[in-house]
Amino acid sequence: PFVYKDNEGFTVVVGAVENTNANTSITDVRVRVIFYDDYSPQPLEIIEEKTVLDVIPPLGKSPYVIRSSSANPNITQVSVSLGDGFHTSPSKSNQLSIEISDIFLDDTLHFSGILKNGPAPINNTNVYLAFYDVFDPPRIVGLSIIPIGNIESNEMVNFNFNEKIQKNAVGFILFSESNVFFSNPIDMKIPESDI
Repeated sequence: PFVYKDNEGFTVVVGAVENTNANTSITDVRVRVIFYDDYSPQPLEIIEEKTVLDVIPPLGKSPYVIRSSSANPNITQVSVSLGDGFHTSPSKSNQLSIEISDIFLDDTLHFSGILKNGPAPINNTNVYLAFYDVFDPPRIVGLSIIPIGNIESNEMVNFNFNEKIQKNAVGFILFSESNVFFSNPIDMKIPESDI
């Protein structure tokens, strides 16, 4: 996991869960984060939340983002583990595709894209950007979500991204999921800043 303090003083834990099974999708995957200080073995907080993707395909990954419930300056350590109770799941169909325009970086990251839907209406659709750093293997250092909502069959939806990102991000993986469809991930490098 990658751990940082946000602008409001909350501790944020970002990472990814990998489905190591080559044959089965999984759902209801939960991540438990325990927040500690330097003085006591007793936790300051325990938070458990689901991964970003509802269904993680075989050999796929899903990011997670968990934020402390308070802006506690005493939080100095975290422990991350899988929660109890994930289940096998029917796989979603790979019927979404994403195309994006040129990427531009000044003090924020800018690009536009098109999400193309497959042969059935969908809902609860989002486009996700999981930012990663230069380490090998890369660490997830941030996550942004572009809510899309409902899309008719074979419809194309335009989206835009204009946001400040973590300074240590060198690239991002762009992907989408709806209630029944998902897209293949696209790996993009972040260009040098034009400032």
